[in-house]
Amino acid sequence: MKQIVLTLMAVSAVFPAFSKEITGRVVGENETPLDFANVVLYRDSDYVTGAVTDSEGRFLISTDIDGNLAAKVSFVGYETKVAPVSSSGDMGVIALSPSSVGLGEVVVKAIRPSTAMKGNALVTTVEGSSLAIAGTANDVLAHVPMIVDNGGTLEVFGKGSPEIYINGRKVNDLQELAQLSSQDMKNVSVITNPGASYAANVKSVVLIRTKPPKGDGFSGTIRTDNGFQHYFRTGNSVDLKYRTRGLELFANYGWWYGANRDDRTNDMNASSG
Repeated sequence: MKQIVLTLMAVSAVFPAFSKEITGRVVGENETPLDFANVVLYRDSDYVTGAVTDSEGRFLISTDIDGNLAAKVSFVGYETKVAPVSSSGDMGVIALSPSSVGLGEVVVKAIRPSTAMKGNALVTTVEGSSLAIAGTANDVLAHVPMIVDNGGTLEVFGKGSPEIYINGRKVNDLQELAQLSSQDMKNVSVITNPGASYAANVKSVVLIRTKPPKGDGFSGTIRTDNGFQHYFRTGNSVDLKYRTRGLELFANYGWWYGANRDDRTNDMNASSG
């Protein structure tokens, strides 16, 4: 009996060390390998972890999570593909198709952003690429390699929520990202090993550099989001920026109009009461 208990203890101690390896290769048209494509692992609809592809389009994800796993593969300028993970973990070749949303009619040339390692940072260009027409900084970051939008929260693969800086200034209110237009961004750097330059509890850092301002005055963006959730709803926001002699002032206002099914159900219950 004692030997059985010791054996079970030994097995339980070793078991967590085993993990499943999920591998594959991501290619575009003409089987061209896509480097720095995001491969995000989900169990059912819950985010697990992720990785980016190498210069040959290959990826490897290690996880001890089992169950109904699927990988979401995305790359700027291509249609996102979701594929189930086989029991062996080998996903083979995943071919992405060019996006059906044409960018050629936009003034900004629809060239894909370049990404490269520079020191300890993974730097993605925004200026002059298709990311420049993404909308806001939030929209850009959701498409940057190593970053995933996890239910409205930005996370770096395996590092949790990052500290975000704009031109060296720490972002304390994430609303600033909604106020920063993608057209004003130059590049984004993702640092997964911040080192002694940051606090010990900081696991990852995102650095946003903007283009030099061209002049003083007002600028802004207007966004609208309309749809049906059993009833028509519309969401709108206005972002304004005023710059004078290096001083920039921001203002943001947003509003929703309409009702969803829960609102109408509560109204009916109140009326019947």
